[in-house]
Amino acid sequence: MLAPISAMQIPNQTTLTLIAIILHISLGKDSFSNDKSTVIGLVVNGACKVYPISLFKKNKKVSDEFHDIPLLLYYDNSTNNTIVYNRKLGNNIFEFRMSMPSFFDRNKTDIVIDNITGTKRDLRTGKAIEGCLRSQALKKVDFKKVYWFIWADYFPESDIYE
Repeated sequence: MLAPISAMQIPNQTTLTLIAIILHISLGKDSFSNDKSTVIGLVVNGACKVYPISLFKKNKKVSDEFHDIPLLLYYDNSTNNTIVYNRKLGNNIFEFRMSMPSFFDRNKTDIVIDNITGTKRDLRTGKAIEGCLRSQALKKVDFKKVYWFIWADYFPESDIYE
């Protein structure tokens, strides 16, 4: 932590450079938010990537590819539920769109529809609930949901999804 500079102290060029370096190091990659931001972190073959929870304010799902793994990340703000799936089933890599919830759906389940077969899936479980792929579920991908400052300490070279 830097000590505050009083009005009587006028920093020289070396001090200003040092302050700039410290600020750059301490802010570094977390300039997208503060240290206590929550992130979803993945490690694949030694490579790391994080997804700030703030991405999910507008959309409950994010599709991405990381180290040849097509990903579907899901976060529900109301329940704090987080799940990461592999979007590949068999030889197909699926894209998904959100389905409008039914008025009669008492569970308020988040449903996605795949772009190839139109199969509907429950995002909480990855299981198909309607359609020709009903017997197949998306595979979960291991992840950690942590504060950014903790993740950055262990994996400082992480890529950040933007």
